[in-house]
Amino acid sequence: MDQKLLLAKECFRGSPNAMIDTHSHLYFDSYDEDRLEVMARNMALLDAVITVGVDESTSQKAITLSEKYPNMYAAVGLHPEEIAFPTDVLWVERSVSHKKVVAIGEIGLDYSKLSSEHDVESTVTNQKNAFRAQLEIALRTNLPVVIHSRDAFDDTLEILTAYKGSLRGVWHSFTGDVESMQKVTRIGFMIGINGIVTYTSAQPLQDAVSRVELSHLVLETDAPFLPPVPHRGERNEPYMVTLVAEKVASLRKDTVENVIAQTDKNAQKLFLERVL
Repeated sequence: MDQKLLLAKECFRGSPNAMIDTHSHLYFDSYDEDRLEVMARNMALLDAVITVGVDESTSQKAITLSEKYPNMYAAVGLHPEEIAFPTDVLWVERSVSHKKVVAIGEIGLDYSKLSSEHDVESTVTNQKNAFRAQLEIALRTNLPVVIHSRDAFDDTLEILTAYKGSLRGVWHSFTGDVESMQKVTRIGFMIGINGIVTYTSAQPLQDAVSRVELSHLVLETDAPFLPPVPHRGERNEPYMVTLVAEKVASLRKDTVENVIAQTDKNAQKLFLERVL
């Protein structure tokens, strides 16, 4: 038997159900050489996988993959790192009519590379405009949003706060402390926890995860990125979400079974109610 499949099955040994990975990028070229095998083992083990676009091309790839597997779903959106100029996002609204699209994302703000930009103010303005435009699409279509925010917490939170009570979604790949996590949950957003929570450098996040209500969390991998310990340096895959669940359970002094059951329930309510 394929060693990867053995490893995947070992990850799920004893798990009460197959879990949901709420954030992956299975269209990336790091899967090109063995995508069929990757899909076969992951889609057999998981209840559902959401693969998330970062621009028009990858959003279409996410939709195409979702059409091939009954338990795969897509999110479509324009990632802030893809925004350099005033940008038309009308294609996002056209894409959300597809029956397998369950969210708009990943969208948001990313200031991590602004020092290399010739016109920082213009870049920030363009990112904010595209972000707000996609939030308006989510509002019109009643879809949740998947938020990307890097080095832009305050601005991201300010924009989302204007939609408090009107929009729902998840703050993907959250890395903040208890105080910042509480700010996000107070505006009604879920927190996306992935392999970062297993890293020794993530102590503020680990403390936050141990203290927040489990009803606010969903689990994700961000595959092929951010593999959990003990797989750092490897290519991540959706089945590794169970290792995230194990770490969350350990931090909370809870059972893995309870963490999986509650976070899957959260994910189903947020993303999958309209399609199941």
